[in-house]
Order: sequence, then C-alpha cells, then structure tokens
Amino acid sequence: MSKNANQILANQILQQLADGRFKAEGPFVGIDQFLDSIIENIPDMIFVKDAAELRFVRFNKAGEDLLGYSRDQLIGKNDYDFFPAREAEFFIQKDREVLHGRKLVEIAEEPIHTRLKGARILHTKKIPIYDANGEPAYLLGISEDITDRKQAEVKEQRNRELERSNAELDQFASIIAHDLREPMRMISIYMSLLQNEFREIISPVAKEYVDFAIKGTARMNSLLKDLLEYSQAGITREPIKPVNTIKVLNDVVQNLTASIESKNPEIEISNLPNVRGNYGQLIRLFQNLIENSLKYSGPQPIKIRVYAEESDQEWKFFVQDNGLGIEPRYHEKIFQIFQRLNPSDEVEGTGIGLSICRRIVENHGGKIGLFSELGKGATFFFTLPKEI
Repeated sequence: MSKNANQILANQILQQLADGRFKAEGPFVGIDQFLDSIIENIPDMIFVKDAAELRFVRFNKAGEDLLGYSRDQLIGKNDYDFFPAREAEFFIQKDREVLHGRKLVEIAEEPIHTRLKGARILHTKKIPIYDANGEPAYLLGISEDITDRKQAEVKEQRNRELERSNAELDQFASIIAHDLREPMRMISIYMSLLQNEFREIISPVAKEYVDFAIKGTARMNSLLKDLLEYSQAGITREPIKPVNTIKVLNDVVQNLTASIESKNPEIEISNLPNVRGNYGQLIRLFQNLIENSLKYSGPQPIKIRVYAEESDQEWKFFVQDNGLGIEPRYHEKIFQIFQRLNPSDEVEGTGIGLSICRRIVENHGGKIGLFSELGKGATFFFTLPKEI
C-alpha cells in the first residue's frame, strides 16, 4: 500500500472516530474500536471539531470530566455555548489559525472556565485532520490540565521570595542589633563614669536624670539583645534530625537551676517522644515556656507539667502550669514581638520570649497556642513532626 493510501485510510478512520461511526470492514475490523479505546482512556481531554462551523463532533471521557458536561450536551455545540465570550473568541481564533495555516498550534497556557472545577489552566495542542482531497475536514485538540502544576510553581516561587525576604530581614535585624549595642554600651559606660565622677556635686535632679539615662540604655541593650535572638530563631544552622525531647528537658532544667532553686516548683515531665528538629532551638522553646510559667506564678506552690499526645503525623506537646493565667482576649497578642501584659517594672523581660517560641515552632512546620483563663493557670501547646 502506498504512503498516500495509508494517509487516506488513516484520515478515514479518524473521521469515523470523529463522527462516532464505527464501520470499518475487512482486515481492519476492530481498528476503530481499538483507537476509540485509546482515546477514551487517555487522561488528557481530546476533542474534535468540524472544520466548517467549528462545532464539537467528538469528546473523550477526560474532556467530559474536565468541562463538567456530558458529550451529549457538547456534541453539535460550539465554544460560545459553554464559555465566556472572550474565552470562546480566543479558542475560535486559534482554531482558525490551525485550519488556515494547516499546521499544529500549541498554546502553552490556556485559561478556561469549567462548569464544576472553576477556572483551570490547560496546555493545548491543535492540529488539522485532512480529508481524502487533502483539505482540512476536522480539527483535533488535545488539552492537558496543568493547573495544579502551575499552582505548585507559583507557590514554590512565593516560598523562595519569602525565604529571601526573611533572610534579608534576619540579616538586617542582626546588623542593627550588633551595630547599635556597641554605642548603647558606650553611652551606659560614660553615663556611669559621669555619675561617679561628679556624685558629690551634682544635684538630686541631675542624679535622677543620669539614673534614667543609665536605665534607658540598659533596657535598650536588652531589647537589642532579644531582637538579635529573635532574628536568629528563624535560622536553622544545625541540621534537622531526630531529637530526644527527654534529653532536651533535662538540659532545660539544668539551665534553669538558679530559678528552680529559688522558686522550688514541682515539675512533672512525662515520658516524652523523639521528634525531628533542631536540638538547640528546641531547648530554647521549652526553656522559654517553663521560664514563663515560673515568672507568672501565683502565691500557691508552683506546679508545672510537661507532656505530649500523639497523632498520625505529629506530636502535640503541652506545658501546663497553675499560675496567674491569661485572659482569652490576649491569647494572640502575647505571641507578637515586644508585646507585654505587665509593666516592665513589675516583671522582668522585654516581651519577646513567646515570639521566639512561635518562630521556632513555625520554623519546624508546627503551630503554637494556649488554653488559659485569668487566675486559672495556662497550658501552652505546640506541634512538632514525628521522627521518621
């Protein structure tokens, strides 16, 4: 059989498939059903339009599922019957480009509105199908739904931009904290020297002013130190690896020896699991939460309980105390940087400890929150991924 005869036969089969006619005879019985089965099982949308009026004459199951219409609803209709006018005009324009140019046209990203799935993005290829005389009789289209892939690419790009922005902010905060602490230290030193040098002759009012300046520089230095720590809490220098949280708590208790001896709390630590994380950051996380319980304790003997509960993908940790508690309206505020519920002269600190906790937890892919009422203690909770 000549090449031209093969082409004619192939076009006849494609036309039969497009028309829904399956009447091949002789040695070719079954070819039409075979091709039909292939088209029906291809996961991409396949459609055929007649060249004269660009009306649909064939659709596969993937096309029905994507557009949200049955082929009975689609056959005999055109793009204007299903899509917004601007979309339909774009589709028709590309169809004519295929038929008039007698060439394959590829649309890398083709937005389309579907009935059930909403807006989608397709990668479409369209080619003409010729009759026995070599004239375009049909248009064949194959469309791949690339919406999920495009969304993943956009998300990945946003994540890269966010990481870059966070890195720049961390670097900025680190530079400020380092560069400003030195002049603040110099101010504090020279104010103290001034106070000592002229303590016999300066007036009580002047002495009070100097005291204010020294205390102010000391607080500013403390704020800058905490700002530096906050910026570093978002940087994972050590690799994420399996961590024994019992060992983490033992180190925390040792770090807090002075506070524990002075306040004599009852600390109950349950059998804690292994997780995936940064060892140093997890020490800081638990230490900040236990310090918070010690700092905001009530008149009764202090009781602190640390335990964990398991779910499918993560562990949920709890640090529970019987301290002063926190009103529900402040539950979100306390995790914001430099937010305090008590005046600085009543409770030591800059109000950044819980902000650091949130940053560490989020850096590990978890969430943090609390249950608390005023006068009824507080239970902070956070999630960490399981050891895999």
